[in-house]
Amino acid sequence: SWSMEVLLAWLYDAFGTNGLFFAKITLGQLVAFSFCYVFSKIAKDWFFGIILGLLALVACHNHFTLRPQSITWVYLVWLLYFTHLATENHAAKEKPVYPYIVGICVIMCLWANLHITTALGLLVISLWGFKKESIPFVVVLFVLGALATLLTPYLGGEWLTFFSKTDHPMKHSSINEFQAATILHYSTGFILIGAFLLASFFFYKPRLFEVSKGILCTILFVGGLAIIKFLPYAAIVLYAYVAYIWMLGNKSDSLPFANLSEAISKLKNLVVKIPPEGLAFVFLCLSFSSFYSLWQRPIDNNYVPTHSVQYMEDKNLEKPWLSMFGYGGYLMKHYTENSHKPEHHVFIDGRTNVTPPDVQQVFGTAITGKRGWRKLLELTKPKTILWRGDSPFITLLLNNGWCIVSEMFSGELRQIVLMSEPDYKSREGDFPGAICHDDA
Repeated sequence: SWSMEVLLAWLYDAFGTNGLFFAKITLGQLVAFSFCYVFSKIAKDWFFGIILGLLALVACHNHFTLRPQSITWVYLVWLLYFTHLATENHAAKEKPVYPYIVGICVIMCLWANLHITTALGLLVISLWGFKKESIPFVVVLFVLGALATLLTPYLGGEWLTFFSKTDHPMKHSSINEFQAATILHYSTGFILIGAFLLASFFFYKPRLFEVSKGILCTILFVGGLAIIKFLPYAAIVLYAYVAYIWMLGNKSDSLPFANLSEAISKLKNLVVKIPPEGLAFVFLCLSFSSFYSLWQRPIDNNYVPTHSVQYMEDKNLEKPWLSMFGYGGYLMKHYTENSHKPEHHVFIDGRTNVTPPDVQQVFGTAITGKRGWRKLLELTKPKTILWRGDSPFITLLLNNGWCIVSEMFSGELRQIVLMSEPDYKSREGDFPGAICHDDA
């Protein structure tokens, strides 16, 4: 992810946290535009395409952060579109295909320089574009796309990393984004809506369905349910397929999907009666109000331990500090506040791809309170611990010579600061209200 790191480092150096916030707003607009535009073009129906785009956008909402994976959603949807145009034009033999081939190569090159999931792009090229009469052409697209991924500073070395990380989700199963989805997860409902739409279309027009695209949707659907992190990719492909079937159906019939088509038509007639000027004014007012309030507070302290870290600094709590991997990124920022050279180093942060599997396993054992949790303390030898309050690790620490000296509530989260009981006893007057084992 070197390209993203360089860009964000420059933004932060030049504009601080507000620069990162503006980048996130811009990325959000790009994601929303890409979804709505591409689905509208594939469906050849701007209204239905925007509906699908908004559904996909909401499906991705809980996963949206200023991280490389959010940009890959944009790459994925445009790769779908260029692959669709290239194969359709090649089959029709009426329009040139080279602009879309160039587009596919550019996207795959950019993707390879941003995130390790370029294999998803090659999967999309091969299955979305697959047709019996155009197999040689799809093979060419696949080969060109694969070659484009080699145009990186590592000359394709990312593929070696990718193959070495195929068991990544299993080794990091203690992390939320690598766990299996359930119906309680926000995004699950929206990929189920996409699957329901496809099932409804299949009921009315089963002959419109193509096996290869169905296989692609099934792979990502199952992958998204198995690993939460892949739910956005599943939503994007599912809604793209819904748009594609909608386009095929409307080619041959004015109401191809019976009552569903009629309902969409009535909804469209209702929406177009709304004055666009008034609707735009309302949206602009809401956008400005939200943007202004967020601009004043670009960092959400409900998730970032700003106050807890400041407390640890003000109380001069002894280092090294041990934290959960989710807090490691903020500690890195804190340690480099005044210089690019860090004053201290974190034991672990959110970049699971650079954490040795055995170290991650030790942290996972401690987070879940399993047998062997003491190995984390033996490995890191901390003087102060910053942890989330909903972890059984806190109870284990309290029962084994540690004291809670700070407990801060941030929304639904609790941020706990602990120090060893001997260190606490030597400074007991500095921590009124502290909790040790005898008090718990």
